[in-house]
Amino acid sequence: MVSCARCGAYLVPAQTACPRCGLPRDAAPPSPPQYGAPPPYAAPHPYAAPPPGWGAPTPRRRRTGLVVGGSLVAVALLAGAGAWVLLRDGGGGAEAYSYGTDVELPAPAEDEPEEAWTYTPDAATAVSAYPDDTTVDDGVLVRWNRGAEYDSPTSMVVLDADGEEGWSADFEQASFISSITEDTALAYSFADVGSGAPGVVEVVESGTGEPLWDTEGTFAGASEEVALMSEDDGEGAVEALDRETGEQLWTADDVLTVGFSAEGDFVLLGDDGVRRVDGRTGEERWRITPEGEQPGVVVAGEMVLLGSEDGTQALDLGDGETLWSDDSVTELVAAWTLRDGRVLGATAYSVTAGESGPDDRTGWVLDREGPVGDELTLPEGRDAPWSWEDGEELLAAGGVLYDEDLDVLTSEYVSVLPTTDGFYGVAQDGTVSYLEGLDTIASPEWSAPLTGDEDAAGTVTAVPDGLVLVEDGTVRCLR
Repeated sequence: MVSCARCGAYLVPAQTACPRCGLPRDAAPPSPPQYGAPPPYAAPHPYAAPPPGWGAPTPRRRRTGLVVGGSLVAVALLAGAGAWVLLRDGGGGAEAYSYGTDVELPAPAEDEPEEAWTYTPDAATAVSAYPDDTTVDDGVLVRWNRGAEYDSPTSMVVLDADGEEGWSADFEQASFISSITEDTALAYSFADVGSGAPGVVEVVESGTGEPLWDTEGTFAGASEEVALMSEDDGEGAVEALDRETGEQLWTADDVLTVGFSAEGDFVLLGDDGVRRVDGRTGEERWRITPEGEQPGVVVAGEMVLLGSEDGTQALDLGDGETLWSDDSVTELVAAWTLRDGRVLGATAYSVTAGESGPDDRTGWVLDREGPVGDELTLPEGRDAPWSWEDGEELLAAGGVLYDEDLDVLTSEYVSVLPTTDGFYGVAQDGTVSYLEGLDTIASPEWSAPLTGDEDAAGTVTAVPDGLVLVEDGTVRCLR
């Protein structure tokens, strides 16, 4: 599995550049960034084991672009050349957390599943698929690019449980789908540095695919009700637009970094401090001055985390008061809420000179008093965190399964997908195993080579009573 050296997004074999931040496939992270910063990256997704969470570089004190991050109601899930967000829980059973958002788990395929249906888009590249019941019950969302380049215009279709089309949309210019709500689907493209072409945001109506509005500019992320645009005016200005109408709601200056809260508010970091503002009105709720130099900001659960090379300062999301500071938690740029209320924080991916891909990154479990236990190693190119309960609190991060004491139960897989009864383990070679419980880790109920894709961690996801996978441009549902 290859991930972007700058932001950690998965790169499928056909991609020559990162779909999120534009960095060429084999390049080391440039400084400063040449492209607009990626939208926030976390997935309130009921079943998927999507690619690793965004790891944008810590922002520096120069006006080169807006960096965004945090845990929000509408956040982006990247897969291949695209991203989308599901803004409601999926049908299923036991509660779990994935990408920091509470979801419901699907029932497992207790016997080896068989092919139920397939779907192959015409003339498509970078095909990806995930379960989506936002607009279609037990649906599967498929997206692809209409062209050979990773930044070609994108299309999407939502299929029902039988693989029949529910609704679809063809975006005219936007290349990447950011998020889907019950009312709207939002897609965007970054500016082309070489040609000078501006970025674009397009919004269509969910359920019909009919265009609602579009605008040029640098997309900076979205909540369920608001889309943020960076004005790139040298003053750190952002513009908040109503997601359904495109009308301006408010503007703000002096914004280097944006964090998103699950309540729909934004946490803005600038030269003059950190402030939380109301998502709809822009009204300031609190403001503080960070302790460290050049921090980034992410929001996870009820904490705002300001990470820098000198350590991390944790704030209470409610009032901005400092909870703790720790100089051992360095260069933190991403964080996800876990099921038990704690948070998993992580560094960005980095690249060692002469190596073909990013190194592993460092993670920490954090609570309101500071780090818990030893730091974790999150393997490169693996799925993002899942946390759920199966007799005890479990955490799966980077394909590694931990118990409630953060002891490793298994590291045999590149992806772990929990279900209402046990979990799937996806191996690097595409073999999928179903394990009914912790006592069956050494003896799965079944194992089968369901896909020959070497990037299996990013192509296999769980649906009710089965799995969805993408192979050679074809979406397959097995039940």
